[in-house]
Amino acid sequence: MRIDFYPMMKFVIAGVVLLGGTSSRAQTYLINENFDAFPTTNPALPNQGWTNNVIAGDSSVDQWLFSNAGGRTFSAPITGRFATFDSDYFSIGSGAENVALESSSFSTVGYSAIRVQFDQYFDGIYNSTDSIIVEVYDGSAWTGVYSYNGGTSITNSQDLDVTSLLSNKASARIRFRFVGDWSFYWQVDNVRVLGLYDYDATTLNAAFASGICGSSMDSVIVDVANAGLLSISNFTVNANLTGTLGGNAVNSTVSGTFTGTLTPGAKGTIILPPFNTAAGGSVVVRAYTELGTEQNLANDTFATSTINFLGTPPMPTAANADRCGAGSVTLQASGVASSDSIVWYDSPSSNIPIGSGTPFNTPVAGPGNYTYYVSGGRGALKSSLTSTYAAGNGQSGIMFNVTALRSIILDSFEVSMDAGTHLVEVYYKQGTYQGFETNAGAWTLLGFTTVVSTQSNGGPGIYVNVGNKLSLPASSTYAFYIQLPNSTVINYTTASSLQTFSNAEVQLTAGAGKGMNFGATFSPRLFNGALHYSYFPLCESSRQAVQVEVKPLPTGAGVVAGSPFQGTFRSGTNSLPHVVADGDTISLEITPPTGMSNSTFGTDWYISAIDFQTINGSLVPSTDTATFSPGSSSNGSLRFIPSIATSDSLYRITATISSLVTGCDSIVEVYVYVAPRPQPSFTFISTCDGSEVPFTNTSTILSGTLSYEWNFGNGNFSSLENPGFKFPTTGNYDVILKVTSDYGYVAYDTQTVFVKPVPQTSFDAINACEGTAVQLANTTLMPAGTPSFTWDFGDGNTDNAQNTSHQYNVAGNYQVSYTVDVNGCSKTVSKTVTQAPRAAVNFSSSSSSTCNNNNVVFTNSSTLAFGTMGFHWDFGDSATSTASNPTHTYAGFGTFDVQLKAYTDLGCVDSFTAQVTIIQAPKISIAYSAPCVGQQIDFVNNTIVPAGFSNTYDWSFGDGNTSVAVDPSHTYPGVGSYTLKLRSYSSNGCTDSFETTILVNEKPNAGIVVPAVVCDGTEVDFMNSTTSSNISAVTYFWDFNNGVTSTAKDTAFTYSAVQTYTVTMIATIAGGCSDTATQNVRISPIPTADFTYSSTQTQDGTFQFLASATGAGISYQWFFGDGAKSTTSDPIHQYQFDGLYIARLVTKNADNCVNEKTDTLRVFRTAIPNVAFGAALSLYPNPNKGQFVLKFEGADFNDVTLTVVNALGQVIAFEATTNATDEMELDLQNAVEGIYYLRVINSEGAQSTLQFVVR
Repeated sequence: MRIDFYPMMKFVIAGVVLLGGTSSRAQTYLINENFDAFPTTNPALPNQGWTNNVIAGDSSVDQWLFSNAGGRTFSAPITGRFATFDSDYFSIGSGAENVALESSSFSTVGYSAIRVQFDQYFDGIYNSTDSIIVEVYDGSAWTGVYSYNGGTSITNSQDLDVTSLLSNKASARIRFRFVGDWSFYWQVDNVRVLGLYDYDATTLNAAFASGICGSSMDSVIVDVANAGLLSISNFTVNANLTGTLGGNAVNSTVSGTFTGTLTPGAKGTIILPPFNTAAGGSVVVRAYTELGTEQNLANDTFATSTINFLGTPPMPTAANADRCGAGSVTLQASGVASSDSIVWYDSPSSNIPIGSGTPFNTPVAGPGNYTYYVSGGRGALKSSLTSTYAAGNGQSGIMFNVTALRSIILDSFEVSMDAGTHLVEVYYKQGTYQGFETNAGAWTLLGFTTVVSTQSNGGPGIYVNVGNKLSLPASSTYAFYIQLPNSTVINYTTASSLQTFSNAEVQLTAGAGKGMNFGATFSPRLFNGALHYSYFPLCESSRQAVQVEVKPLPTGAGVVAGSPFQGTFRSGTNSLPHVVADGDTISLEITPPTGMSNSTFGTDWYISAIDFQTINGSLVPSTDTATFSPGSSSNGSLRFIPSIATSDSLYRITATISSLVTGCDSIVEVYVYVAPRPQPSFTFISTCDGSEVPFTNTSTILSGTLSYEWNFGNGNFSSLENPGFKFPTTGNYDVILKVTSDYGYVAYDTQTVFVKPVPQTSFDAINACEGTAVQLANTTLMPAGTPSFTWDFGDGNTDNAQNTSHQYNVAGNYQVSYTVDVNGCSKTVSKTVTQAPRAAVNFSSSSSSTCNNNNVVFTNSSTLAFGTMGFHWDFGDSATSTASNPTHTYAGFGTFDVQLKAYTDLGCVDSFTAQVTIIQAPKISIAYSAPCVGQQIDFVNNTIVPAGFSNTYDWSFGDGNTSVAVDPSHTYPGVGSYTLKLRSYSSNGCTDSFETTILVNEKPNAGIVVPAVVCDGTEVDFMNSTTSSNISAVTYFWDFNNGVTSTAKDTAFTYSAVQTYTVTMIATIAGGCSDTATQNVRISPIPTADFTYSSTQTQDGTFQFLASATGAGISYQWFFGDGAKSTTSDPIHQYQFDGLYIARLVTKNADNCVNEKTDTLRVFRTAIPNVAFGAALSLYPNPNKGQFVLKFEGADFNDVTLTVVNALGQVIAFEATTNATDEMELDLQNAVEGIYYLRVINSEGAQSTLQFVVR
């Protein structure tokens, strides 16, 4: 018997055995159903021998189904499709249900054990009386083997031993029965019925050790298992091999003995004797066991599908090779079949090829010895991956990612592009392109090529091979950027996401279209094309080492300037050659190659040839050059003195440096240009002072360009080819032209220029208004000689006097020209003079009589024949204006003289004066209080009333209400913005108006929540319950009635004294409207808690407890430390056992304020009364770690109540039983260490208490 207590204690009746789960092992499935092949229709049964049996219910809706139409929760191990009875979704309202999912029949004859396994999820939260039942049928009756009912959900896997019910049954079945009424649902999956034998050996798997490549010492590996109930050992394992190998038929059997012991469910592996599969072919393997005590022969044989062997190719042969100088070495290999491949590596163990085929060009390498490796490969080595081809957008480039699923060598692409000849560039970077679309520095140029396309948009790709390959290790990702730098005709399509294409070797991920040269990005876009690559072969021979030697070139020899060198020594390249002119001498020295010296010339190295000719193939004249061999400490040299016939020639000089050690040659190359010399000359025309002298440059040079420097003889210079120069004064000047060729050669030409003086003509003019003559006076500075004068007045009249005047008939602007001539050099100057017109001034006003709050508009009607006018208005009230047509508002009233003056741009002034009359108008001014909703606003009218007249008023409050009162009051209906309008009417006919916006603010509804009573020393929470439609605009001010304030919305505060406080909170909304809330809070004192105790002198553990507490309405709660309690003020309590006890008194006043005190007392009883059961109870062993035995003797204790309490009196276990035996187990292993009490009460009320210790 087992009795469970809460929360952690349990009693176990002695003699009960609980069965554990069994281990999983290989076995025969009599039923193995996961329902994945069942239909999702309704109804779904019968199907595959399974039926739906409606024992009670509505057959039209009460169905086991195989779809989760109700969208129910399910979790592992339930997966995929499963059987479900959904009472809530399908069978709602159909009444009580008793519906079974029944299997087809199966035989258990011959099996030693039968087990039923299934996974389930059940949810019965609607009805705690629902049941789920699993039953088996033995051919005559159904018997339950599992059931569950209750209102909580469960999910688990069940493994049930049904051997006693189904052993040796020819027609057994299993069913799952749901019993309920509109309950919820039950899900069942992975139903298995297993038959097990005592002795049952089986094979699980068979395979060749070498894989598909085969081996001369290949082996068959067989996995075996014990599917029976008893251990097995020393049994035979065979493998029958049939098929073809190397074109020959095979039919052979290899055998071995498994010598180990396999316990039930255990697995093992055996390796059978060697078998030669190296020739390749196709073999079928049948592995089977031979066990003398075998009861089940059906699972002895495991047959594989056909295994195809590629076989291993022979190792190729290859010759060693060498070359002079850094570069690629060509290697040849032979000895493999045409159907196999030749694979090259740079390491004996690398699984990443560096190339394939023959001939093979090694990577570029510098001088040194290198070892490469070659092998024969069998199986696919070259492949490709195509994305798609479709008509799409055209752009300059496309970026995408390539992920190697195995190590590959990417060698070329196919790219969709429009027709034409295109330059193609391919860039790459390790890792993704994302984040680097415009970062050119993150990419490396793989190479470029030119292709010719004949396709159109959407057509097949054009093959692109830039000549360089790229190795991609397995699991690595590389980004590629393919662009046409000169056009925008790469075709790609728009992708809905980062679409991927993949095969067994590589994955391509769609990327981004690109503008030219890392320009604009368009994403996501799909690369239209293909990748071509090679990869590690499936089957491979051993590798042969191939030695490669790269011999060093005799490099390092150079050309330096010798002596003499009458030229320019530069880099000596074709684009920047050394320079010399005809007649000059240069000497070029040849330095020895690196590692050699002039002293070893002729033994380690020598100059085998010198070639000196123009780039067009013309030889240099032999009389212009001389050569000198190296001495022991001096360089070899070449001397060049070009003749004039060689001018403007570019010579290429090459010296062949040969190594007598390696036999390798290198070339030293230098270019020399013979520069032509310039030929300077120029012409000019003499002129008068102040005029520019034009210079014509007639300099020449055979070829090249010239630069110029003119020196005009007075410290001024020019670099123009044909300058003009105005000399500062008269006189003779020596002008020098310096001509420099683009190679720095200089020549000069010098000539003298004479400059004649010129009169400095000038005059003064005084303009005049109409009716007055314009005055003209000569102010010319003249050189020596006889002058002449000519005036042209611009109106057809002239004069030859030195000084003159002229009055024009018509006002206007006239151009006057004045010419003075001395010695043939003359100068003419012109000025504009004006015969100025006068203005006709006049104006009018909008009204001759108006109110002073009205604008008076003045209209200017003044005219002027030509030119511009400025105006000055004097309005007669000290106000002025310079506007053309001003508007003026008079502050005062009366009659005013208004004057307008017109000022012409030529200084003529005229004026006009007129009168206007101004009447006084009312001037509105009001005041009012701050507006809050629901609050009356009082308006104060301060409007000015014109003297001798009266005012009337029209008020409009903006909410549909009006008033004609002088000082009205008004209450607005709600929060909002209102337009207030006021118009004032004077009896003199003048009016004024005023308009403003009044914002009526909300008044918040203040509220606070404060506890009425709080215990002294306890923090008081002040909760704000203010409401407002615009609560975020409300601010708060708290006054706690003790000098402390706060502006928080909610706050907390601890009062320091016991009394009643009035708390005030003011809520104010933006705009000034506020409301106030108050509430009292009383601070209640904490009651005292004290007590004394004394023995009653009865010597039986009885004590008198006396409480001492102050305060009103005190209540008491005693805890005596042995589980007992009391609520009287002065209780008497008897302890049942000796020992130390902690007594605790808790006091509480009428306001629920609490205090407490504890004290420790010792109990030592000298007189112990007899207990109700006497010696009938015992608890042992005591103390221990939690496993106790409770023993009853000499009485009937079947109907008892058991209670366990701790030293604090807390009940930790309770049970009433009518089936107690003479001995019960008390399980306290999960209890904390300490003292506990067990109280036993029988049906008559007799009780006994036992103390025990857990430690």
